[in-house]
Amino acid sequence: ALQRFGVFEAGVASTKDPAYVVVPQRERVRRSRR
Repeated sequence: ALQRFGVFEAGVASTKDPAYVVVPQRERVRRSRR
């Protein structure tokens, strides 16, 4: 249970910095349109 909570918290923390969320998503979209 503690490991799951830790993974969840890490995911929440990573979404607070848009550079780690938005930029990779835009790159995937850009590559998929080619």
